[in-house]
Amino acid sequence: MDDRGDRGARDPSEGEWRGRKRRDDTPSFIRNVQARAEMLNPQRTGEAIPVLTMPKSIRIWRRVRWPLFVFLVVALLTAVGLFTNDRLVASSVERSINEARDAESTGSLEGLKRAEQILSSLAERHPERAAAQAAWAWQALVTGELLGPADVYIKKAKEALGRAGTANSAMGLAARAALAHAEGDDQGALSLAEQGIKDFPDEPRLHLARVWALAGKKQFAQAREAVDATRKKAPTYVPLLSAGLAVSLEQRDVEAARAIIEQLLTIEPGHLFASLASVRLLLPDWGEESPSEDVAETLAGQMAVLKPRIDSAPPKLTIMGRYLLGRVDLLTDRIEEAVESLRFAAAQSPDPDVTAWYAYAVQRLQGPAACLLALDERNVAQSPAALDVRARCLLDAHHLSQARDVVAKMAALDSLRESARRLEWTLAVRAGDAANALSKMPAVLGADDQWVALEAHDLFRARGDLEGTKVLVDRMRNGLPKCAVALQAWHGTNPELVVSLFTPERAADDACLSGLVARLMRRHLAPAAVKEAAKNASHAAGGNLSVEIDRAAATWLVDSRAAAVKILANVEAAGPDATPIRVKLARAYLEMGLSDRAGAVLAGVEDPDALAVRLLAAREAGKKADAAALLIKAQAGAKAGKSPALSYFALEAAFDAGAFKQVMEEADRLLPSAGEWTAEIAELKARALDSVGEGLEADRSLNGTARDVRAPVGMDESWETTVAFVRLNLRRGGAFVFKAVAAINELGAMGVKDPELSYSFAVINLRQGNERGAPRLLREALDVDPSFIPAYKQLKELDKVPDEVAARMKTVRPDLSL
Repeated sequence: MDDRGDRGARDPSEGEWRGRKRRDDTPSFIRNVQARAEMLNPQRTGEAIPVLTMPKSIRIWRRVRWPLFVFLVVALLTAVGLFTNDRLVASSVERSINEARDAESTGSLEGLKRAEQILSSLAERHPERAAAQAAWAWQALVTGELLGPADVYIKKAKEALGRAGTANSAMGLAARAALAHAEGDDQGALSLAEQGIKDFPDEPRLHLARVWALAGKKQFAQAREAVDATRKKAPTYVPLLSAGLAVSLEQRDVEAARAIIEQLLTIEPGHLFASLASVRLLLPDWGEESPSEDVAETLAGQMAVLKPRIDSAPPKLTIMGRYLLGRVDLLTDRIEEAVESLRFAAAQSPDPDVTAWYAYAVQRLQGPAACLLALDERNVAQSPAALDVRARCLLDAHHLSQARDVVAKMAALDSLRESARRLEWTLAVRAGDAANALSKMPAVLGADDQWVALEAHDLFRARGDLEGTKVLVDRMRNGLPKCAVALQAWHGTNPELVVSLFTPERAADDACLSGLVARLMRRHLAPAAVKEAAKNASHAAGGNLSVEIDRAAATWLVDSRAAAVKILANVEAAGPDATPIRVKLARAYLEMGLSDRAGAVLAGVEDPDALAVRLLAAREAGKKADAAALLIKAQAGAKAGKSPALSYFALEAAFDAGAFKQVMEEADRLLPSAGEWTAEIAELKARALDSVGEGLEADRSLNGTARDVRAPVGMDESWETTVAFVRLNLRRGGAFVFKAVAAINELGAMGVKDPELSYSFAVINLRQGNERGAPRLLREALDVDPSFIPAYKQLKELDKVPDEVAARMKTVRPDLSL
């Protein structure tokens, strides 16, 4: 029988394959013992010999020996592989860190971004690598410090350092120190940096962290020393140079800053921070004198080149660039552009000085009320510049009670003491304190002082203070030469010179002279020319309330009363508490025929000048009882005798009562210091003289006063006195009319224009039967002053009112039915 099938069959009882040769794995010494035992006793089987039975351990070993061998080999290979891979990864991480360090060392935008890209990716791939996390943390912090936004990078650095642990490597300590500085703990940052420098003295990043910490503690001298020492070890480490440049700018060390700028631009031509810093060096700090026009134009050219790069720069450089753009625009009178740039910078920068400059720009564009809204108490508390701006804006809003407190705080600070002294002068001027306005006047008055100087001129001339005017003109000569020459002529003896100096053409390029033209030449120049001058002054004055009132008066005569009232309402809304500006505002309302609004502005004000205007407002409104009551109240006041305005009303009452001698005596006492009321008081005296038969003396008195009043008060009061002379002689009639004509012709030959002179000449022509020439003269009067009602009434009587004249009168005085 074929047994091939049996060879491969399995015997279930044996658990083996039948027919296959078994392999005997019994150890040899056991086989020998078993063979010997069988030979001695053939009847005994191997299984009966206990010592020859195979142990269980041997059986287990037979089963596991080869898997164990394989496992050990694999484990060994794995260990070798892991060790090798760790070394390879560590080497790769180190190469990446070194590549990023090299890129960061350049300090360029591209280098910093390249380093950021490398290390952020590295930290993400290797969260377990402390070196990678520390390097990324440092890179995030240096990028945040140099480029911003700081808060975003601080968050990233904190996360990385959290994964890095204590990170006591050089990079780890530098990152921890930089993080402490970024979070405002500069003392902690300094301790960490100095700890690291002991162990790693040649690591420039630790020195950079130390510089940041010292600068954060305002220890700028030590920071500069640290920069200088480290530059010798790492002369091309640009982030350190940038930190040194920032410290030099903070110290205003121009020489050191220029040296670093030159080095930075040599390493990287076009380095944006260095380029911006070169502009910053030429800009004045708060309170310093502005550069010349040539320097300002040069800076404007530099910023025009840098502007495209600024708009696309990282946040921190964009903020710096926009701040500098605004500053340069302020120098070149691009106020709207300055406000826009500084608004952006102030919104993004924590520096309160940036907010101070923004508030200043807002003040120049929108006035003091908007300026005060741009500031807050935090800015004022942290920045001397912001404190100064607040004081100036309070003064410009004529909030004198609040301004006094702020100026007192300024006077207590060494850095603001000089500024406080100048503002004390402003306080005196705007409070109407002529004595202190003279004693506290700065030795030199420049462009920054021009509007207060014009208000001081109003104060002195209103009181006939010749000494004050002379000192003012003298101190304006160097800083405000055109205004000084014009004011000297205004208080001189030559009307022709005044007419030639006070022209729109001369005023076009000088804000101070524009302000004078708007203030003094209304009704002596064409209204459109006065309005243009007022507009120029307003643009430069930045919402100065006094200038705005002048603009309203000029706008009234050109556009409409509604347009003028809108401007005056803005002035009123500023809430000034100073009496002089409220008096000026009330006078403007009164002049426009708004007597009720004039009275409301001065309600409750007991100052003599205010009482005088309130009295005039009551009269204009037809409130005779109120006017009488106010006169009694005014005359009972302690200051009544010292007030030319109230003295005038007392003289008027005496004249009406026929007490001509009293009028003449009192007028003689008052005229030397009558100021802006000189013409009115001189006219009452002349009428009193004329009433007692002293007509010749009356004429001499008026002519003498017209001559004498020029020096203390000015040319316009002289002209007004001459107009009073013309009125007196027209009232007399007869041959005296020739005196009036001579006076009119004399001023006309000098180029002096005045609506009443033209009107008076028209009346003279009518009296002489010359109805053909009169309308031209009446229109001439209305050309100079569209609100001059007597000329309009006379034209209407002649039935010679042109349509455009009627339309103009309706806009100027819509309350009248003429």
